[in-house]
Amino acid sequence: MNDNRDKVDLLVKLIKGELTAADRQRVEAQIASDRSLADLYVIVRELHGTCDSLQATSAAAARKLAQKLYADFSRRRDNPGARTGVTVFDSRLMPLPEGVRPATVDTRRLKYRFEGMDIELSLYPLSPDSYELIGQIMQLPAAKSLRVKLQAGRQSFEVVPDQFYLFRFPRIPRLEYVLKVFEDDELLGTVDLEL
Repeated sequence: MNDNRDKVDLLVKLIKGELTAADRQRVEAQIASDRSLADLYVIVRELHGTCDSLQATSAAAARKLAQKLYADFSRRRDNPGARTGVTVFDSRLMPLPEGVRPATVDTRRLKYRFEGMDIELSLYPLSPDSYELIGQIMQLPAAKSLRVKLQAGRQSFEVVPDQFYLFRFPRIPRLEYVLKVFEDDELLGTVDLEL
């Protein structure tokens, strides 16, 4: 199990009951001893349950999302104090869930999970090189004073969310950003965001 794809494929075989008894015991022992593999197993199991009804192309998208989730978990594990968000949905990788109406323009939806809060983002293309970003911080107990900062090298943008923790960056250039959420001067979490 050298790369993430092999790990995901092996875990899918475990979930589907396609392993021999000896292989199943070996993989279950590895899951019990490796925390990151156990996290990946939980993610793959949940995604597999939702993928049973999807076509083969959607299953490939689920695999990509699982690999992204595993990379986020690994980065979080390697930097435990960084408060890095974990991607739980990216419309570029997965189709919109049932019941969610697609937008008329090619938007991108993202959701990140932190300890104690979620962040949902919608990116709307304004031109080939710029976007409008609208977001909301959720599951957060009453906060005093929040700030959301987007930073790409020396370029940065900052907004203050409203009383519903909604925020908006009306026009940002297409760059790789770090989105940071602050309460007063305390960093609550960060997200790597590539437009």
